[in-house]
Amino acid sequence: MTRYNCTRYLFLPVLACLFSVNALPVEASDPESRSGPGACEPGDLVWSDEFDEDGLPNSSNWRYDTGGHGWGNQELQFYTPARSKNARVEDGSLIIEAHRESFSGSGYTSARLLSRKEWTYGRFEARAILPSGRGTWPAIWMLPDLRQYGGWPRAGEIDIMEHVGFEPDLVHVTVHTEAYNHTRGTQRGAFITVPTARSEFNIYAVEWTPSEIRGYVNDTHYFTFRNERLTNPQADDRHWPFDHPFHLIFNIAVGGTWGGQMGIDPNIWPQRLQVDYVRVYACGELVSAESDEAPGSVRLDQNYPNPFNPETSIRFTLPRTGHVRLAVYDAVGREVAVLIDGVRVQGTHAQIFEAPGLPTGMYVYVLSTPETILTKRMVFVK
Repeated sequence: MTRYNCTRYLFLPVLACLFSVNALPVEASDPESRSGPGACEPGDLVWSDEFDEDGLPNSSNWRYDTGGHGWGNQELQFYTPARSKNARVEDGSLIIEAHRESFSGSGYTSARLLSRKEWTYGRFEARAILPSGRGTWPAIWMLPDLRQYGGWPRAGEIDIMEHVGFEPDLVHVTVHTEAYNHTRGTQRGAFITVPTARSEFNIYAVEWTPSEIRGYVNDTHYFTFRNERLTNPQADDRHWPFDHPFHLIFNIAVGGTWGGQMGIDPNIWPQRLQVDYVRVYACGELVSAESDEAPGSVRLDQNYPNPFNPETSIRFTLPRTGHVRLAVYDAVGREVAVLIDGVRVQGTHAQIFEAPGLPTGMYVYVLSTPETILTKRMVFVK
């Protein structure tokens, strides 16, 4: 769900703000096949919560975001921690319930649950019934550790499902990155009509591989976001940051810049997001996006421009998909930046290095893979 606090990156929502004409959501096209380059064939179940024990959500699986500061989207709810009125397991389902009530300065309460585990790649699905009525804004979505990966939107966001009550049964899937996000009106997403979204369980899912992210409702594939770094030498983590662990989030917001665009019906509360299960699968058979003519060895190119100010591009080529670390060191060997520390797919990549706070001088950039370590020098001039 896109709840973004652009000034306090710790607190994000989903698809924040409304879809403008430039926001680039598109209506779902005809269902596509799961096969093809970069597709995920779901394999082993690696994690799940079936919600089969009544009471508070399992604390081994879930933690809470709390507070009532608007969450960057002028939302009206206070997210409470471990309060069964707002989040509980009941009759085999997780219930996240928003109430109209005065609480710690807010006029509504709700809950926002975050999974304690995180994953890189796989199929992520939840079977759910959505709330109904003007002012509701439920979401099932994913974020990484924002402190570790550079804050929002640089770290990336995957919105598996969003729904606003003033557009009944219209369900959205969206991704956000530094290059593609709602503050620029460039986020990438799609929507689809689900006639039973508020009355029956439906399965909302994304499949995420090193090559692409696909959105599904039940068996209908209606969205694809491809990794530009595989085809565009100028693309970098601003376009595709999806190579590090993400956690799951479930919540209902009240009002806000998108959910409250048509006002809030005061007579519909309480409203609930009911989740039958959430499951995470590994990609059992990953259809490779690697080319037939893969390079024979790791290659590290000279940065360009060089000398540079304030930024330069570092290109490298991988013969196969695997873990990569790209770091920058000063002339005495002190590490000044880690540009990449994660999985990259086979092919040529370009990574931007920005150095506005560094002194003029010689620097060394080091590319490490399980097979080799390569280094080159570059010069930063103020």
